[in-house]
Amino acid sequence: MFRKLVVVVLVAFLASDVSTAKITRSKGISPFTLYDQALEKLMELRQIVNSAILVAHSEISSSRSAHDNYADSVKDKGESELNDAAQTIDGQITDIKNLVGDIKIDVCLDYNVPALDNLLTNQISELKSCITDINNRLNSQISDVLLNVDSTINKVDDLETQLSFCTSGSIICISPIVRDIDVAKTELPENINVEVHKANENIDVLTTEVDGCSTSSVATYNTESGILLERIEKCVSTVEIAKIIRRRSISPFTLYDQALEKLAELRQIVTSAILVAHNEISSSRTAHDNYADSVKDKGASELNNAAQKIDGQITDIKNLVGDLDIDECLVYNIPALDELLTNQISELKSCMTDINNRLNSQISDVLLNVDSTIKKVDNLQNQLELCTSGSIICVSPVVRDIDVAKTELPETINIKVHNANENIDVLTTEVDGCSTSSVATYNTESGKLLEKIEKCVSTVEIAKIRRRKSISPFTLYDQALEKLAELRQIVNTAILLAHSDISSSTTAHNDYTDGVKDKGESELNDAAQTIDGHITDIKNLADDVNIDVCLQDDVPALDQLLASQISELKSCITDINNRVNNDMSEVLLNVDSTINKVDDLQNHSQRYRCG
Repeated sequence: MFRKLVVVVLVAFLASDVSTAKITRSKGISPFTLYDQALEKLMELRQIVNSAILVAHSEISSSRSAHDNYADSVKDKGESELNDAAQTIDGQITDIKNLVGDIKIDVCLDYNVPALDNLLTNQISELKSCITDINNRLNSQISDVLLNVDSTINKVDDLETQLSFCTSGSIICISPIVRDIDVAKTELPENINVEVHKANENIDVLTTEVDGCSTSSVATYNTESGILLERIEKCVSTVEIAKIIRRRSISPFTLYDQALEKLAELRQIVTSAILVAHNEISSSRTAHDNYADSVKDKGASELNNAAQKIDGQITDIKNLVGDLDIDECLVYNIPALDELLTNQISELKSCMTDINNRLNSQISDVLLNVDSTIKKVDNLQNQLELCTSGSIICVSPVVRDIDVAKTELPETINIKVHNANENIDVLTTEVDGCSTSSVATYNTESGKLLEKIEKCVSTVEIAKIRRRKSISPFTLYDQALEKLAELRQIVNTAILLAHSDISSSTTAHNDYTDGVKDKGESELNDAAQTIDGHITDIKNLADDVNIDVCLQDDVPALDQLLASQISELKSCITDINNRVNNDMSEVLLNVDSTINKVDDLQNHSQRYRCG
């Protein structure tokens, strides 16, 4: 992309120099006039600005490369740390297997080992996704800056247009333009340097955020894998107790023995149901991903086909007008068409990413609820461990709860899986809208731009025809045509500047909201850590008193509260950003529609061709 931009700038630079020099030679004005001086100064200004633009592209490209290299190293290091942590967990599981000897502990591993594998995969994916998100934000910011940098040349074009109306050599006409050229020699490179400085600052900020991606993923893996390992150890303890009791051949077979066997059976049932749930949701998710990929590819193909069709129509226009110079009709509209295609392909991908993020969030919530079902088995085990005396009054209620749970817990899991599949189906249907919307927007907006080109070409053709007819004297109609061409140039320039200003404001807004979001998340996490500290203090004060019954519901509720508030924060900011995007789209639509008034004037002049 960067190389393409450099080539475009170089071609524009060379073409402009040749054009300006040709104009000077063709004039053949002698002696050397103020008009010649203005042309030379303009050529010098174009050289200065083009050089500054090339340097800006080079500097930003170097900074971006440094960011990419650092991000890649952080990603590789993070993956390595995650794999090392996973190997440590695998070693601990191997130690457990060796310690229990011939005791069969498959019931403890059938769910938890795949869950550990899935956790590793998810955190590696989360690490990559986090860095990709940062890179996407960086791409957007750099694109905006480069757009601002490249648009600087438009101010040189404006000065050239103004100068083209001073061919008579009038000092009153030329002198103000020469002064503006002299000022621009200093001002425009400084403006470019400001943009480059802003880009480098943004790159530095986002580069520092990359470390957080790795730190977060590794911390999450260590925490969650520790919980799963603890669950395996607790399960193995249950199996070992049951095995020891059977080996002792205690007779008669007590209610406590019966409860232990029922508990092992319940754990097997729930673990199997959780595994089935993961498999079903994974299959549904895979089907969604495959469909979404096909829609994305089809949408991108339709957009590119539509763009090729527009290119063909523009080629037809060029062929029809022959040697007529219609550069003024293409200089803004062709880049606008390219930008429209790029934006709609980006919008298509962004829409898909948004749906996938919502789907990830919903599936994570469902799987968290499904996985938490095993905690109810752990709670029953904790209750049973308090009944080692074998008291029927203590054991009987636990046995009844175990029997009820054998039916109730799998049903609960099935309901959650059903809800997850319904949510996946709903979001899958939304995918089509991403493609339909992007293609429709491109077709509508590209049609408007093509119509604008056609109207502009018509204006140029009319002016050319009247000049060829050598109508004398110069009529009011000729004067109107020249004024119309001048008006179109003024309005197109104003539209370009408006796009640039609004883009800068939107970028500033996005930077601010990102900062607020990060600060809010940090404050929420700090508050959560404070609460965790209070709970730790309570545990320490309680000493060896078993307070699990006080924590088993409230601690997960605190975790869920934190997750929901972080989600609410992001949702709130996303809603505001969407409203800003909608507002900006409407403003830009109004700005772009200003050219319609020029078209109306042209239509009017064609209907009433009176001199």
